[in-house]
Amino acid sequence: MQKNTIVVKIGGSILGNQDTTLEDLVELQKQGKSLVVVHGGGQVASEWLAMLAG
Repeated sequence: MQKNTIVVKIGGSILGNQDTTLEDLVELQKQGKSLVVVHGGGQVASEWLAMLAG
């Protein structure tokens, strides 16, 4: 069985009063998904994620 990890990159500005990101992450975790949350990181984190995505 292959285990996939989901990497989610978020910035502070995306988390507002109407945002459902945290609820979505909780739902994914309840489904047994393995999550890594990266806060900020700017362009460097975006470049690494693009490389990992292939």
